[in-house]
Amino acid sequence: MKQGAVVIRTEALTALTAVGVRGFTLHGVNRKKGGAKLGVITKVSGSGSSTNALIKATGPWHLIERDTAKHQVGAKLNSEGDYPVLHWGGIWATGPFMAGGSHGRHPWRIGTKHAQPKVAKLYEKEVGGAIRKAF
Repeated sequence: MKQGAVVIRTEALTALTAVGVRGFTLHGVNRKKGGAKLGVITKVSGSGSSTNALIKATGPWHLIERDTAKHQVGAKLNSEGDYPVLHWGGIWATGPFMAGGSHGRHPWRIGTKHAQPKVAKLYEKEVGGAIRKAF
């Protein structure tokens, strides 16, 4: 069972790299801490026929997994009744601004889809070995 959890973890992280996330970090998110970290946790408990595996994505996977619609950024007025100000490259501008949407790249779905046949083979091998051993 542990091998199956490792296969799913490996395939999910491989798919994450394939969609362009380098170093398992979203560099434009949480810039003060060097970017938002993405990962996968696997916890295997029990043994024999009562083995359970928890495979959990950590970090903001939803930002690359799901589609996002166009939305306003900086749309709220501050306490003085002004819109927020953005500054980039010597240009000052006041909001609200429209941020374009994005298409989700679905690395978690792709990784788990690629892992399914591999996990099935591991399971068949494990169960087949147990049956041969019993009889």
